[in-house]
Amino acid sequence: MLTVEQERDRSFNVCSSSFGDCTTPPIDSSRWNGAFYAQAVTGLLDGVDLTTGVRLEDNQRFGTYATYRLGVAYRLPTGTRVRATAGNAFREPSFFENYSTGFTTGNPDLKPEHSRSWEVGLEQSLAAGRASLSATFFDQRFLDMIDYNPNVPAGSPNYANVAAATANGVELGARYAPFGPVWAAASYTYLHTDITNPGFDSTSGALLAPGQPFVRRPKHSARLDVGYGLTGRGTVSLAATYVGERLDRIFPPFPAAPVRVPLPPYVRVDGAAQLDAVRPRHGAPGLALSVRVENLLDHAYEEVKSFPARRRTVFVGGELRFGRP
Repeated sequence: MLTVEQERDRSFNVCSSSFGDCTTPPIDSSRWNGAFYAQAVTGLLDGVDLTTGVRLEDNQRFGTYATYRLGVAYRLPTGTRVRATAGNAFREPSFFENYSTGFTTGNPDLKPEHSRSWEVGLEQSLAAGRASLSATFFDQRFLDMIDYNPNVPAGSPNYANVAAATANGVELGARYAPFGPVWAAASYTYLHTDITNPGFDSTSGALLAPGQPFVRRPKHSARLDVGYGLTGRGTVSLAATYVGERLDRIFPPFPAAPVRVPLPPYVRVDGAAQLDAVRPRHGAPGLALSVRVENLLDHAYEEVKSFPARRRTVFVGGELRFGRP
């Protein structure tokens, strides 16, 4: 598969303060990106599957980067499935990090942020396939992370590739379909993150402070889903998501430094339903109706400090479906 895209950013800032005019020059930049992607799924031996994916990126600003994903899965006659994957990825700098002007100066020579990851998983089928248990161990390494340095000479770039971090943990899951259209699934994630190479700010309140976890990343999270199939005409489901305590930052009045503060845990309940109101037949389209309710119990919580999350939100939709002639 071959893709080509162009990104362009045009922005301007008009600003006035008690210190005078703070308007910054406009930004007008663009970059082309081409990519080639290939993936192959191969059965090597009886019960062994190999998945190989390769992507080659050619970016006008950052050069050529190759990423890959390798995976192998082994199925045992006992209903056990063992799998392992490894790969890498990158994140290109934003236009603001590259080209910002005025109070903040971008760095056009930034490299993309890189990551390497691997995971090993085990799945066990039970009760003649009506139930399953799974466990996955994962590890990630983040390199060349971009950080902001406010203490540079006027006109010098504020951004540089200086930081590194790790993230690892375990995911546990269970699924059970006791009979017919009823099913339930539960999952739990333990996540440990650590800044291994700090950014320019070494204080405890810094975004990339040494020995500190990522901000807004909970150590503990879980989810419970239950669903019911409506005799082939649709589904109804309910989900409860638990997000544990995590750290965020607040910014006291200048010149005080940012401070890390805890965000309290929360539980959010969502509901969804989908119904095939009219099925396609004799060349006429069918109609599927759907409704999704986020934060069903209208619970107040924050995903970002001092920014309340959305309260109860209802989405209603419809889809025309065409059958085979």
